[in-house]
Amino acid sequence: RILVLYRLSYRFSSVAIQPETLVLPAAEKPNRGSGPPLDSRFFVENVLTPLTATRPSGLLFYNALFLVGLLSLAYRGQPHRQAILLLCGWLLLPVLLIYTFLLYRGTFFANRYILYTLPAYLMIVAFGLDRLVGWVVKLLAWTSYRQIAVAVGLALLLIPALTVQLGDLQSYYAAESREDWRAVGQLLNNYAVPDDVVIAVKAEPPINWYFPSASVPFETFSRTDPIRAAMQQHARRWFVLSSYSYTRDEKLREWLAPQAVRIVIDRRIVVYLQQQGKSARDLLAEVKQFNLPQKSLTYAHLADQFKQAGDVETSRVFYHQAIALADSAGQKARYEALLAALPDLNDTIIIE
Repeated sequence: RILVLYRLSYRFSSVAIQPETLVLPAAEKPNRGSGPPLDSRFFVENVLTPLTATRPSGLLFYNALFLVGLLSLAYRGQPHRQAILLLCGWLLLPVLLIYTFLLYRGTFFANRYILYTLPAYLMIVAFGLDRLVGWVVKLLAWTSYRQIAVAVGLALLLIPALTVQLGDLQSYYAAESREDWRAVGQLLNNYAVPDDVVIAVKAEPPINWYFPSASVPFETFSRTDPIRAAMQQHARRWFVLSSYSYTRDEKLREWLAPQAVRIVIDRRIVVYLQQQGKSARDLLAEVKQFNLPQKSLTYAHLADQFKQAGDVETSRVFYHQAIALADSAGQKARYEALLAALPDLNDTIIIE
């Protein structure tokens, strides 16, 4: 461990002495990647923001209480001043050091790298909530009813705090804890050709890392015009939609639904294959030959698409594979029910 700390301190000292190493081309960095963008907007939206909540109301609520906790430091008589300063150091220093390290190494950023700083943020938020209620009660409540007023005030403020987290909690327990970007990279490396375009909405950094040949600057495809321009230049397109884009890609998903093949990597990442001049049925015939990620979700969703396309036999094969890969008894039973619901080919009348 001492040796590891020595190496880390040596690298950080090298960066401090030569800050130009942070902006070297990807090919000259140790891990041959561009690393997280040196962009304040990326740092705020993709590093700090996910520590709080995904909804604007949640961001406003939590950050307001966070600021109240920080403003309490202005009072010299604040008994918890040193504790709050310690929490600020716990929150900010690891984030800055990890971000700098990833930029130096050329490795893309993921929120899990700084997740352990979240308790510090939430403790400052809780302290701000306590201070805010205390100040309001001190101004408005009588001494004899102060304890009751504090309890009521805390309850009234905790209700919106819980409300704004309901959607995130549902997403957390319904989805896998990590996006499998490695599987996305393997799929693209195997089947994307040089004339194809990979459109990763708000997910350029992980695609740049796992599929370097499609590297583009951060937020290249965050607007409609660049997506249309890329589509005009390339007939065959791979759309990568994920948890990074789900608040703004609804219309794109609706447009892709009838004319693209949907390859579900996990509950957070979906890859769409779409090609000008080819129908979804034509593309399904290609995907049928792919060496797909060995995931039950991937095969189950494709089985449903084969069913809708009228290819019942292939749908049956894919459902069998989904059952074999199922992670739980409940998931297996659900796929078995879908398999049993498929029409029997002997009972199907085909009219040419």
